Amino acid sequence: MRARPWFILATVALAWIGFGYQYQTVASLGPDLMRLFQFDYTTLGTLIGAFMMMGAFVALPIGLLARKFGDRLVLSGGLALMVVGPVVSALANAPTGIGVGAALPVSEQWR
Repeated sequence: MRARPWFILATVALAWIGFGYQYQTVASLGPDLMRLFQFDYTTLGTLIGAFMMMGAFVALPIGLLARKFGDRLVLSGGLALMVVGPVVSALANAPTGIGVGAALPVSEQWR
């Protein structure tokens, strides 16, 4: 039996697990973030919404890029962004940095 289909399945499964984890991180850390950065529920909701809203703007361009450059290259880029995004959020000094970090992996959620 070939190992390639299992590798692909494992990669996709890990990507979806990572997506779910990243999506819930800002919400679950909400009280700590509010205390640390002294912002209100509106700002917290904006950070949570930024993750899903960016997907509306990048879904079509990402699909076109996948058609032009191939699924493997675009998927690899999305997986790389799923690693870079949380690092940017973790190193952020302000809510804007957390929002940027949350928006980076959005291209992967629409694949």
